[in-house]
Amino acid sequence: GFLTGFFAGILVLIPQVILTGFIFPRYIMPYPQVSGMYGYAQDLFQAMWTLLDMSTSVALAKYFAEYRIDKPEKAIHYVQIFIWWQFLSGIFQLTLVVSLGLFLFPHLSIAHMSYLFIFHSFIQFPGWFQVLIFLFQGLQRIDLALVCDVLRMVVFDLLSKYTFILSFRSIFANIPQYGEVFGCMLGYAVGEWFGQFISFGFTTVLFKKQGFHLGTIFRVDFNMAEFKQVMVFGGKIVIGAVLVPAVYFLQTYLASIYILNYNAELGYYKMVYQIT
Repeated sequence: GFLTGFFAGILVLIPQVILTGFIFPRYIMPYPQVSGMYGYAQDLFQAMWTLLDMSTSVALAKYFAEYRIDKPEKAIHYVQIFIWWQFLSGIFQLTLVVSLGLFLFPHLSIAHMSYLFIFHSFIQFPGWFQVLIFLFQGLQRIDLALVCDVLRMVVFDLLSKYTFILSFRSIFANIPQYGEVFGCMLGYAVGEWFGQFISFGFTTVLFKKQGFHLGTIFRVDFNMAEFKQVMVFGGKIVIGAVLVPAVYFLQTYLASIYILNYNAELGYYKMVYQIT
């Protein structure tokens, strides 16, 4: 599994560097402030996304792997818990951020990013698009999990973003009150969300080729004891996991206070980070 993911990563490394370091900033989105604004939105909410996730993905892989041999009917319950927790908590997160974007952010210094915050929040709904990748981990099919993850980040996500950014740039370029920059910002968010759909479709094909039925993971067969087990296990992990995105939030907040033209500077930083 490691070797499969490692060599897959090497094969896509060169085209990825060319795309992110040359094609993207020159031809797709020549506005570094848009990349900076999107990075700002990601870092602003990442701590909340992580906290409300409750590390249910880790619990899925852990408990599914633990029970899949002796009690397969119980093992699938932990996949179902992940599905429904992500779906219901995703509705809460989406509602909260959209409300902030509509009623609070327009009155702050970040009012120009209100639309971006709203559309970026859709990435949390329905929230379970990576479920089959975590399920592959629980099945000890790390090879499938790694290939899906590499393709998701390097192929599906990038191509979807590029397509939507170019499309929205063209549309909003003819609307003077918005303009190309707004189109890029909107396309960035919608493209990332749509890329999740493509990735889920690909992982579904691999999942069915293993002889499994997709409908099983969407049922509600789990009980309260199993749900509490996941929450206790995930709660312990999330206490430490939330610290890293919390520091990213602090970094972004300080940059917005002390660095002039911080959105563009954050965009340059993000591009260099992706290349390295």
